[in-house]
Amino acid sequence: GLDGVEVVAVEHDLRMLDAYISDDRPLTDLLSDRGFSNWDEESWANELLRRDIDQVIDVNPADRGARVDPESGALLIDGWPYLPWVPERLRQIPRPTRLKLIKPNETATPKKKRTYAKLLAELVAFRTAQAELAKYAFIANTSRSENGSRQFNVPTYQRERATAAQRKKKVFWQPTIVLGGQVAAKLRQHERWGSDKWIEKYVRRTSIEGFFGVFQSRDAEGVRRGWIRVVGLTAIALMTALAMVQYNLRTMRVWAQKNHYQGHDILLQPDPKTEGYEAVPVDESPHGAIDPPLAA
Repeated sequence: GLDGVEVVAVEHDLRMLDAYISDDRPLTDLLSDRGFSNWDEESWANELLRRDIDQVIDVNPADRGARVDPESGALLIDGWPYLPWVPERLRQIPRPTRLKLIKPNETATPKKKRTYAKLLAELVAFRTAQAELAKYAFIANTSRSENGSRQFNVPTYQRERATAAQRKKKVFWQPTIVLGGQVAAKLRQHERWGSDKWIEKYVRRTSIEGFFGVFQSRDAEGVRRGWIRVVGLTAIALMTALAMVQYNLRTMRVWAQKNHYQGHDILLQPDPKTEGYEAVPVDESPHGAIDPPLAA
């Protein structure tokens, strides 16, 4: 079933992490797709905790919203603790389509400018609401411990709004609270979801997604199912490594061309002419190089 497939996928990911991590290559933050937040904490989040890794994830829509921690009385919104008297309108702030935007230049089409204006309005509204929500947020004064617990300072913002039941909880009368590792373990993150610091960390994956998109494109390296006709992990790994070398070389040459680089780096110099082959501009790719052979 699907659950079995997901367990196998998680096991493969964890094996890959274990193979990568070493004393020379410590790994502290892991940026992962919000699909990973679908997996229960025992399969994923707790496994990262055992490896001393903090996940940086976008919260899945099914996990968004507010839940009360019965022991402390804190209100957990998107995995982070808040004062329980947070207004309802701030308990599920709509996520913007884009978390990072690049302003189009003056020559951009009107349609592209309109799209940018719409996305910018979404992002501004999101960050404005998150800034207001931050007034109710617990403030972490330690990193998480080895068992996942973490100590927070409790703000006093608008405590006059607390109900009689809320005034009996730790959240009202304790200046600091330690939340156990089991509290919101599935969504455990170092930074508050939606905060500027979280956005700054999470948007780094945009570059990663961009790489995968280009790497698989038929206009570039074309690394996708059936792109080579070899079998075996060693052969496939070797061909993939060569494709990555080509990607890096092409990226450097495009950068050098756009920035009018005048150095003498051997990697950025034009390739020597080879008899029988035409020179291909650095920002183009010969489609025929990855097309399957024609039938005889």
